Amino acid sequence: MTKQTFFIPIFSLCVILIALLHQHYFGMEPCAWCVFQRFFFSLIFFTYFIGFIFNKLQRQVIYFISFFSLLGIITAIYQTFVANYSESCSISFAETFMSFTQLNKMFPFIFESYALCADANISLIGIPYSVWGLLSFCLIFVFSIHHLYKTHSNH
Repeated sequence: MTKQTFFIPIFSLCVILIALLHQHYFGMEPCAWCVFQRFFFSLIFFTYFIGFIFNKLQRQVIYFISFFSLLGIITAIYQTFVANYSESCSISFAETFMSFTQLNKMFPFIFESYALCADANISLIGIPYSVWGLLSFCLIFVFSIHHLYKTHSNH
């Protein structure tokens, strides 16, 4: 992996750490969709380091990072425009996924949700957290696509 792409895992890790800080020190309990976004940031972070270890897979790793960021964008859009306004107590896809993978049991510090989306719809400087996640995923997606385009034009 290149120095230019090192921004991706550092940024993803920072997003996760900021979310954990707000949860565990400022008492902002996450909903299932917030935790689902953390899952995609974690995938992006760990995928980058798999690519770093197996240096020959650089292009494929960036494709996966682009794909995971796109899934994060879809998740954040759904949370922003649907889940944040739902007061339903039915189990969502995000909760089902976390329960199925057992991530919420293995790593509850990171992946356990404690609030309904409508209750956890909190803003930071006037922008909802789900939109911050959306902007973060968009930034990673644009950065990864730019890197793919740049490396493709060099061949």
